[in-house]
Amino acid sequence: METVIDKLMTAPPSERSRLEGVLRVTQLDLEYLAGQARKGRGIAETLATQSLLVESIELGYQSLEEVLDYLEDNDITHLLRAAELVQTSDDVLQSVRALIEANKTQLSQHSMI
Repeated sequence: METVIDKLMTAPPSERSRLEGVLRVTQLDLEYLAGQARKGRGIAETLATQSLLVESIELGYQSLEEVLDYLEDNDITHLLRAAELVQTSDDVLQSVRALIEANKTQLSQHSMI
């Protein structure tokens, strides 16, 4: 996201238009992933990982909304908020990874008994 924000700050109008299109397609991808995670598909192995994964995806989606809002009104606070949301999304995703690893460890210990 930092790279996208950096590009937006200096991009000419034609490049900003292209980036907006990419962001909108990315939002569609995130909507799909969130839907799959809500159904328990993908890496959402447990209800806890499912909930965290959905939260992370939704935060990523919101960060893209902030960037798109910036493209509309050039208010830099949208970019600051986008960066915060992406960081929070990454933190939640790290929790998902840790939870999955803990689940794997726990399952492997039980399978040895």
